[in-house]
Amino acid sequence: AVLLSTGRAQAAISWAKGLSADPDEYGCPDCDQGCEKCAPLVHVCSIGFADGTIEREVLKANDRIHMTVVDAAPQANETLQRLVAEFPGRVTGYEMGGPTDWNLDAYSGEFDAVFCFEVLEHIEDTEAALKMLRTMLAEKGELFLSCPVADRWIEPHLTGPSAPAWNGHVRAFNPSSLWAALRYEGLDGRLETTDRGSNFLFRGHRALRNDVGMGAIYVPNTPQPFDPDTLKHKHLGGSEEAVVHLSAALARIGFDVTVYSPRPKRKDGIVVHGQDGVLWREPADFDAAGDVHEAVLFWRCPALLLHPTIKEGKYRKIIWAHDCSYQAPVSAYEAA
Repeated sequence: AVLLSTGRAQAAISWAKGLSADPDEYGCPDCDQGCEKCAPLVHVCSIGFADGTIEREVLKANDRIHMTVVDAAPQANETLQRLVAEFPGRVTGYEMGGPTDWNLDAYSGEFDAVFCFEVLEHIEDTEAALKMLRTMLAEKGELFLSCPVADRWIEPHLTGPSAPAWNGHVRAFNPSSLWAALRYEGLDGRLETTDRGSNFLFRGHRALRNDVGMGAIYVPNTPQPFDPDTLKHKHLGGSEEAVVHLSAALARIGFDVTVYSPRPKRKDGIVVHGQDGVLWREPADFDAAGDVHEAVLFWRCPALLLHPTIKEGKYRKIIWAHDCSYQAPVSAYEAA
């Protein structure tokens, strides 16, 4: 998706105004060609619609749009009633108990667009929220998402479920961490900053996972914890440095890459979440039997391929054999 830095409101309104009737996507019963009059409805969901300003402008921009609005704020019901009165038959409210009680499974594949503006920073479980947003999108649906840039609004170390909240914020994102989280949950598109650099704006869609490889590099133990930032201030061994550069190179050519490796904790408490579109996680997060990844590269640990759970894994198994040929029997290599 291509998007100019004009803010979340302009992005949503421009999208609504740009909708056109496409005769290739539907049949017109009246003229058998396709026209604006017979064009299908466009279903939109807005999560965290606040005072309804953006939603009102989007509804005004295109009569084909029907909208479901979701919000846990106390004033949300009053805003909903105003929208229902102004746009009869085109707005539906979905009652939600709280920002962490997402139960939107009934809307799987339902929406041509989902707006989620200034909500993600209030959600403790980022992965669950993004997974739900992806699930709600139709096959060609678009996600519009915004959240504050971490260093403009909150001290970066004040993040996490136990951190002091600022205006209800429990999460803070930098470009790498937000992009990595989006890609990990199967979302692709354009991420940029708006509002003079104070906010992120993402406009994207469901990634075609059959076309984009989901790979992992598994590093069970290392002489020293490391991540991409380690290269900036500390010498790394050649094999560790190769993990950093290989994962970034794979990401640049279109692969979704997760590195499971022991990572250093910074003095301010931050643990690096992502770099160059690569998601970095702890080895304990690796699901040895899961099929999330299409291929897993085992870094200098061929003996692990003899583990029963890993042997049964459906992913392709690759051995990074540098400096480890003596560590496992031939059967481990045959397992790969």
